[in-house]
Formats: sequence, C-alpha cells, structure tokens
Amino acid sequence: MENTLYIGYVIIDNKHYYLVKNHTIILSKISNKSFFIDNCSYLYDNINYCPLYFTDNYQDYALLNYQQAMNSIKEKEILFNIDKLLNRFNNPFLKSLDNKRYYTFDCYSKRTYGKKIAKIPLDGPFNCPNRDGTISNQGCLFCYGGSNAFPDISSKDLLEQYQQRKQIFIKKWPNTVFYAYFQSYSNTHNDISFLKKFYQPFIDSKEISGIVIATRPDCLDLEKITWLNSLTSIKPIWLELGLQSIHDQTLSEMNRGHNYADFLKIIDLLKNTKIFVSVHLINGWYTETTDMMLESAKEVGHLPIEAIKFHMLHVCKHTPLASIYQKECFPLLSQEEYTSLIAKQLTYLNPNIIIERLTGDSLKNVLLAPDWTLKKVNVINDIDKQMVKNNYWQGKNY
Repeated sequence: MENTLYIGYVIIDNKHYYLVKNHTIILSKISNKSFFIDNCSYLYDNINYCPLYFTDNYQDYALLNYQQAMNSIKEKEILFNIDKLLNRFNNPFLKSLDNKRYYTFDCYSKRTYGKKIAKIPLDGPFNCPNRDGTISNQGCLFCYGGSNAFPDISSKDLLEQYQQRKQIFIKKWPNTVFYAYFQSYSNTHNDISFLKKFYQPFIDSKEISGIVIATRPDCLDLEKITWLNSLTSIKPIWLELGLQSIHDQTLSEMNRGHNYADFLKIIDLLKNTKIFVSVHLINGWYTETTDMMLESAKEVGHLPIEAIKFHMLHVCKHTPLASIYQKECFPLLSQEEYTSLIAKQLTYLNPNIIIERLTGDSLKNVLLAPDWTLKKVNVINDIDKQMVKNNYWQGKNY
C-alpha cells in the first residue's frame, strides 16, 4: 500500500529540526539532517525553511519539486495545495507559526521542544517583603495575596503538589513539556542556603524540563543570580520580575516598595547570564495616561530581556485598591481602550521578545472590576483584530 504524500517543511532553528505539516509541528527529531542543511532554500532571521514532500512514515523526503517527489515517492495524490505552503513563506510575521502578529509563547515552545510547555503553578513556603514587614505590611495595593491558582490542591510537600496539579494539565494537554512554576509571592525572598535546599529536588527531577521563578527585583542579588545562573547548565531557569510600570510615581502609588532604578540594577546583573528574564507590566493604573503606558512598553521593549507579560489592572475584593475604588469609583480602561493600547504597545517591542501574556486572569468570585477581563478569549481576539485593522506587528516601531 502506498504512503500518502504530504506537503510540509522543515524548520532549522538554532540546530533544532522540526517537521511541520499544515502549520503544526509533528516531529522534532528527524533523520538525514545534512539533507535539510544542504537544501534549505529560505532564510529568515537565522531560521531556515526547507519546503519538501514527505510520507506518513516521515522518513521519505523530497525537495519541493513535484517531479522529483513523484519519482522518489511514487505517489499520485497531493493532499495539500502547494499555494498554502508558499503563502507561509510570504508571511511577514517571522516569529509566528499561526499568523499571529507577535511572538507567542506557544511558538517559542514548539520551536524549542516541538510541543507545548505547560507551567505547573506551585505555592512554595515564601512570603513577600512588602507583606511580611521587611518593607511594608500592606503589600501592593492591587495584590489579592499571592497567585494561588489551585487553593484546594496545596500539599505542603511541593513535589507532591506538583504531581497533583500536573494531572489537571495532562488531561488538557497530554503531549506536553512540563515546567515547575513557583508563582505565589516572591520566590527568592530568603537566604541562599534555604533557596538551594528548596529548589534542588526540582532541579534533580528528570521529568521537569525547566524552572520558572516569580519574584521581585529587591529579592535578588549577585549571589543569588550567580547561583541561579549555574543551574542553567542543567535546565532552563526563568525569572519573572514584577515591574508593573517604569514610572516611580506609579510604583509609589501602588506601594510597590521599589523604584525603576532598583529594577534596572537587577537587569544589569542578569544581562550577561543564561537566565531567561520575563517582565510584568500592568496597564490601566488609574493615574496613568495612555502615553505613560506606551512609554513603559517602549522602555521595557529595549531592555535585554526574553519575555513580557501584560496585565490589565484588576480591582479584586478585599484589597486596598478595592477600598479606594469603592470610595472614588475611578475610571478603568474599557475593553476597546485596552485592546487598542496593547496592539500599539506590541509595535514598540523588540520582535525577539516572547509575549507570554496579553491579559491576566482573575477568579470571578474575587474580581470587582472590570468584568470584561473574565472573557479572556474575546480580549485576545480583539487585540488580533486591532493589529490587522491598523497593520501593526510586533517590532514595527521598535
């Protein structure tokens, strides 16, 4: 029985080899690598694309030449129109596998591993210097008290907690690479001996492919960064740094407990390491103008970082910000204002920065306002529409 013949292509990206069919990576370890290196006919931003025909067993290849394919594979039926493949190479959004106009984390995941990365959120034994009295007891005005995604699955044994929560993700994404994600509070807020003892089981675990650590710039120093950088020889280490705004007045109003200069000092220490750095920005702080929010994106978009997360300001119940909101009823961005703002902010970012998030999540029973943020898919779709409407793409104004 003859094999079915498909049109696809191979991506060669930093010595990774991926076989792609219908815009989906289906094989990350392919044979005959030299064939693809020798015959790559497209080169975009140091990424090579080799168009080809292949069969169901993924071992019989031929270059994108119909007669050669017919002679090599002896198959008469072509299932995919060649134009679909060629249109992919006319796509100007080079950091995209699905025509998104920005560099998605999904794209990064599939180019790195050939599959999705699932971050398993964990609640470690950490606090925050802005809550435990080190800096303040009040915390940031918007903070609901950490980021616990699964309050009912919070075993004190962190590896057990990881396994429990991983099962939820496996049901949704069975073919997945797993990262341990230390999300709640400031996960470097302790001395280095404690950090080494705490993180070592996750470094040693063979099934955990990477570690993501959420923290604050004032919870890092040269000693901690040097140690974390040493771990990158074992597996990827990501640091998520809460910045929220480059404007010191805003940071003071938020009661962040640090200024922008404090953040830049840590970025300077991190810039020559192999640690992946992701920065959080909040849009919609009630005293900031649109220009101020755009300025934050412009500034952060030129920093030596790997990724960014955007959040809409959430007013959550039982927070200091909720008390202010209930008294003053200050204006919040509408969905249209937010999506328009995000679309424009993306144009100022380095096109190599991974966009990990475009809008945040909040539990319905916790969120006071704005309620439009509960429909996350709608928000993301509107951002995509804004980018098409205005002919925007990430890095257009970089």
